[in-house]
Amino acid sequence: RKSHTNEGRQRANPRRRSEAMMTKSRIGDLWRVFAAALAVAFAAVPEARGVTAFWTGVNSGKWSAVDGANWSSTSATPGVPYTPVNGDSLRFFQNRPYPSSTNDIVGLSVTDISFQGATTDYTLNGNKVTVSGGITFGGAHTLNLPLESDGNLTINGGTGSQDDLSVGQVITVSGTIDDNGVDGNAD
Repeated sequence: RKSHTNEGRQRANPRRRSEAMMTKSRIGDLWRVFAAALAVAFAAVPEARGVTAFWTGVNSGKWSAVDGANWSSTSATPGVPYTPVNGDSLRFFQNRPYPSSTNDIVGLSVTDISFQGATTDYTLNGNKVTVSGGITFGGAHTLNLPLESDGNLTINGGTGSQDDLSVGQVITVSGTIDDNGVDGNAD
C-alpha cells in the first residue's frame, strides 16, 4: 500500500484542481468587469469643480462663450479661459466689459453670486440660475433672469443710498428669503 500525499491527491483528482482554477479565473474576470463598469460610470459624471469664476466679459455678453474667454478662475487654471459649471461661485467685479450679460448655460446651479464694487451696474439676463447660498451686492444691479433656491436664500446688500438690487423675474425659494437688513433696497 502507498501512502497518499498532497501531490498524489492532486493527481488522483485532476477535476477538482481544474474546477478551483476556473473559479479563481471567474472571480478575477468578474472583478475586471466590475472595475471597468465603475470607470465608465465615473467618467460619464461631469466634474463639479466648485471654483470661483470671475466675469471678464472679454469676448461678448454671453456666459458660455465658445472659447470661455468671458470668465476666468484663479482656482482652476490661472489665466486659462473658463466657463462656469455647477457648484461654482460667480463674481462680478467693477469696470468689466459687457455689464449686461446673458446666462445662456442651461441648468446652471451655483453656490453664490457676488457683485463686488459699486461703480459698475450689472444686469444679468437669460436662463434660470439655481443659487444654493446667497447673493451679495454693493451698487445698483438688476437680475432679469429667474432664480431658484432649494433652501433659504440670503441676500446681503450694501447700506449706501446707491445700493439697489432690482429683480425682474421670479425667485422660487423652498425656504425663506433673508435680506439681512437690506433696508428695503431689494426690489
